[in-house]
Order: sequence, then C-alpha cells, then structure tokens
Amino acid sequence: MPEPRFSDSRIADAQPVVIQTGMTAELYFTLAESSQPQNLIDGLLYVSPPPTDQHEDLLLALAEALAAWARERGGKVFVQRPCWLADTTVIEPDVLYLAPGRSHLAGRFVRGAPDLAVEVVSTATAAFDNEAKFAAYGKHGVREAWFVDPETRTVTVVSGDGQAWRSERTVGFGEVIPSEMVDFGTGNLERAG
Repeated sequence: MPEPRFSDSRIADAQPVVIQTGMTAELYFTLAESSQPQNLIDGLLYVSPPPTDQHEDLLLALAEALAAWARERGGKVFVQRPCWLADTTVIEPDVLYLAPGRSHLAGRFVRGAPDLAVEVVSTATAAFDNEAKFAAYGKHGVREAWFVDPETRTVTVVSGDGQAWRSERTVGFGEVIPSEMVDFGTGNLERAG
C-alpha cells in the first residue's frame, strides 16, 4: 500500500469532523482556501484529512480520461471544484462533469448540481462519502455519482433523474464503467491505484 502524503499517522485514517454548525453557503465562500477538503452539508461544515497519494493517483486517472472524453463530445470537467447545491450545502466532489450547455454554471464554484460527481473513498471517508455526500447529491439534483474504492478496487455507479436514485451498479477496476452520462471505457483505473 502506498505511503500517505502526510507524515502524521494520527490523521491518516481520521474521519471527517464537523468544525462548525449553522453555516450558510455564503459564509462558506468567505473562508480562506484550505488544502484540506471541506464540505458543507445541511449547515454542518466538515473537514477531512488531506488525501493520500493513492487517492490522488485515482482522481487524476479518472479526471484525465473524463477530460479527454469531454474534449471530443462536449461538456466540462473540474477537479475538486465546490458545488453550491443549496443555501446550506456546498460539496466538493473529487471530480465533476457538467454536460454540454451547462458550463456557464462554473466559475470560482459551480452554482448548482453537476451532472456527474466522482468520489474516491478511503477507509476514513467511506461512511461519510457513501452516506452524507450520497444523500446530498441525490437530494440536490446530481444525475450520477461514482464511488471509487481503492481497497476493493471497485467503482459503484449510482444513476438517477436528478430527483431520486434509480439504479446502482458496481464493477471492478479495468472493467467498463457502466455510466449513463459518459461512455469512456475503464477510466484508466486499470493503470492507477
């Protein structure tokens, strides 16, 4: 297993923690930029430990494959761009995709739900990503979410209509990702992680 990027082993497997309650999206965007991932869900500001090298390798493999696909077919890809989903919810997916005709939603942040949100989960963040973020994505109009798990070497694709999740499929790294949003094969995952 690759060594974490940070040297303090006490935070390597730390779960996201709530550092502030009652926060709004407007206040969220007045905070200083941070290298630690931050997510605001229903007024609770969560801070996660910095990502590991393995997390970033997977994130970049997927982002590169998705960006190449978008250059040919349209749309826009962003890495770790905050998405203002509601007055008390701002989520920062690892990778996100806006379909053609929706790139006007992006600036310093995306104003609204991405069409596709990708999360690379870790042992520490799996419950948070699979529960809190998953629920927020479904509640606020995301049409498809991927949960990439380096431990099990799987990708779980959850699809919906922007109001409710309809289907869930899981495949192994190296298999074609069963996306309804994009058709780009394995997403380079057989070479990453």
